[in-house]
Amino acid sequence: MKILVPIKSFNICSTAINNYGDDSQQNISEVEFDDEEVGNGAYRSITSLLDIIVPILATSTSPVLKIGNKINIRISGDGRNVGRKQKHVILTMCILNEGEMVLNPTHQYSICLYIGKESYDSLSTVSAIFLQELEQLKTNGYKASNNTIWPVEFFFSGDWKFVALALGINAPTSNYFCLYCDCHKD
Repeated sequence: MKILVPIKSFNICSTAINNYGDDSQQNISEVEFDDEEVGNGAYRSITSLLDIIVPILATSTSPVLKIGNKINIRISGDGRNVGRKQKHVILTMCILNEGEMVLNPTHQYSICLYIGKESYDSLSTVSAIFLQELEQLKTNGYKASNNTIWPVEFFFSGDWKFVALALGINAPTSNYFCLYCDCHKD
């Protein structure tokens, strides 16, 4: 699994993302975080997850994906207090083509987890990790190992705070707070 879906690490406090090769990649299971390391995180490629998931969905007894179908991917995230002093943020993806199965936690795939606050700055740093991959999947689609090209459409969701932070929108008490329009609160 380490070869098929490698987990890479990054430091949320720096702008440089560490894309270590397999030889120098830090083993996530052996990492111990202390107060000086708050901000460290791990992520994995959406494409490498699709390499595992799409063949299963396309070859099951009642296939969820058929040749020519568009893969609908939802990207979602949320922050959580873990203890009194530490906060974690997780980003997940799921294949919406699976219908109601996406409500099952086993069909939610984590793509990023970092220790730190749910803030605009940290989310913009994390989004830089996935920006090129998301653009490539949206433009070119997902190319499976059998050279089948699946078009991809992305959906974005989260609670109000997460979506507002990701979009750079003001607080819910500000004059223009709506996620969907430019209506004044009055």
